[in-house]
Amino acid sequence: MSSTKKNRMSLPIRLGISVLVGVLAFIIVTAIGALIVMKKDVEISKLPFILLIGCGVGSILCSFSAARKLSFRGIVSGIMSSAILSVIILVLLLFASGFYVSGWYAAILAVDLILGCVAGIIAKNMR
Repeated sequence: MSSTKKNRMSLPIRLGISVLVGVLAFIIVTAIGALIVMKKDVEISKLPFILLIGCGVGSILCSFSAARKLSFRGIVSGIMSSAILSVIILVLLLFASGFYVSGWYAAILAVDLILGCVAGIIAKNMR
């Protein structure tokens, strides 16, 4: 098997691993934020910021990992991985909220895509 065919076959696997890293980072950061909120007396209106921070960390790790593993340009790998991560996170949030759509979902999508592009560019330029 030639190396190009081997790389094409493993592209979805490498991208999937990067997205899995981002989802796990989102879950861990959001869980830590939820534990901190449970211990402190925090207003409910501050909770979406914890989700934004969790999404940002997940997107950075996902895009950084994808840019290091994929042979695309940094911005392309950042957009691909963060877009997939955004869709997964938005689906999780829709299920968690009982299919209630809010304006925070647009902010989460924007944060994911912007930070994903930046992390992808930085990862490619570090080589």
